Amino acid sequence: MRCYSAVISFIASRTAGAGISASNCSFVATPPGLIRFPLTRTLALYALAFLALAAPWLSGAVTIPWDAKAQFQPQLNFLANSLAQGQSPLWTPNVFSGWPQIADPQSLLFSPLHLLLAWLDPHVDFRSADAITFIALFFGGCGIILYVRDRGWHSAGALVAALAFAFGGSAASRIQHTNEILSLCYLPVG
Repeated sequence: MRCYSAVISFIASRTAGAGISASNCSFVATPPGLIRFPLTRTLALYALAFLALAAPWLSGAVTIPWDAKAQFQPQLNFLANSLAQGQSPLWTPNVFSGWPQIADPQSLLFSPLHLLLAWLDPHVDFRSADAITFIALFFGGCGIILYVRDRGWHSAGALVAALAFAFGGSAASRIQHTNEILSLCYLPVG
């Protein structure tokens, strides 16, 4: 226990004013507004690291597999075709004798990014659908950076937190489930 206290005391002496207390060995966030890191530099570094990690998908060399293509790609194509033909995407005649698309939570009707893509491109391909997923992850990471900045933490911590959010376990294990990724990305933005 003495060695542990000595380590904490040493760290506290080297990081004076950073909110580390040697007396109770706890980490306390610096009040917002006292220490603010340069946001543009951190966002630029995040964008570069994000593009480097997402390059295989954004280039089209690989694609997000399974449900992203078997379930969500047909939904997105129907949405794009309906909008291009001037028809309502709320009902599809292609399933059974008709199906209310608006009642299906996986129809992507309420995803602003997917609606924009479907409106711009009537022939949505795998690459653009994957790009929308990664754009959502990018914005979620930006939300994490803003959250960390508001807490007064270090910019390196913000960068690591944003990359861990965008490419960590929660996103990587569910990348094929488009709606779950979108829900995850709204968490830090909201």
